[in-house]
Amino acid sequence: MLKYRFKNLILFPSSFKLLIVCIVFLYLSAACSNSISNDLHSIDIPDTDSELLIEDLAKSIKYIQLETTDGSYLTSIMEVKYSNGNLYVRDVSGKVLIFDSEGKFLNILGKLGDGPEEYSRAYSVAIDNSGLIYLGSQRKLQVYSNEHEFIKEKKFPFFIQYLSVEGSEPLVISKKSGIQVGTGYSSQTFVYSLNTSLDLIDSVLFRTEIHKKNTYSGFTTKNYISKNNNGLFLYTPVLISEKFIRDTLYKIDADSVVPIMKFNFEDPTMSSDDVKTIDLYNVMYSTSYLLCQYSRNKIPMLFIYNIDNGIGYNFKRGILNEQGNRLQLKPLDLANDIFYFIQEGVFFDSSSEELNPSIGIVELK
Repeated sequence: MLKYRFKNLILFPSSFKLLIVCIVFLYLSAACSNSISNDLHSIDIPDTDSELLIEDLAKSIKYIQLETTDGSYLTSIMEVKYSNGNLYVRDVSGKVLIFDSEGKFLNILGKLGDGPEEYSRAYSVAIDNSGLIYLGSQRKLQVYSNEHEFIKEKKFPFFIQYLSVEGSEPLVISKKSGIQVGTGYSSQTFVYSLNTSLDLIDSVLFRTEIHKKNTYSGFTTKNYISKNNNGLFLYTPVLISEKFIRDTLYKIDADSVVPIMKFNFEDPTMSSDDVKTIDLYNVMYSTSYLLCQYSRNKIPMLFIYNIDNGIGYNFKRGILNEQGNRLQLKPLDLANDIFYFIQEGVFFDSSSEELNPSIGIVELK
């Protein structure tokens, strides 16, 4: 079975030897898309549209109307975290706003700016078991207490695209693109492991891609690492044109990143001119459910799979609720099968602001 070991610290890989390894790894990755299917648990994702409502799958649903006041207006919610009875909402504006469990606005986390103890734009937020809040802003990582007081910060030689915390040790996902390789360009995805002092203690080159053009494509919602009762699981998307689908979920162990699960999308998955029609954005793995957020022929899809009974449901543009809204579920507490969705606020007239959205918190059965 293919393994990627956390052994050698890699900060600026540029040697010819590593380049050869990366190119070989690229072709091994493409081959693995098919060859590892014999060794991994495989889940079929059909080209269907289920009629089930979210109420049919939910043990409970709680709606939290986020307060709309001066300083609390949200443009578009990118990420929500929950800790110590508070919701931490990362907005597209780059701010992290704090609301209590009833939706009352409390404050903005930290200070915006470019100086010490400030951040220019939040790109990812993670919270550890003790309530410490980690905020990634470009190449800077900050830590705040559970009382929202600034503790420390550190700058790194790589962009912090995504944060997670295992115990009290942060994990960082970073992608470096536009590296010229012969007549093409390389993109490299790294997983960095830090200690509680924010020292860089280990890293792994998780993926290398080689493309003809220097292009980059991303997705607004990033749920790269899932944490449930069975451990940590990793999926990062590749959204530019390739001749195969990145269809494998990985597990992060103490010293390795190991493929454990493969998704089989029903054909056709490639167009007549050999371009993939499936883009897999996020894989969210809770204790009892597996969710895939993807698109087929540019149509947003949500696949929900019950691990306990092996039954899956596929929804075009998201799962429907009784109000007729299509919902995309996102992780909140995967160990307890708890997800959230965003229900947009009500707009009354042009003389008043649109209300902040509601957060729906769903515990699946």
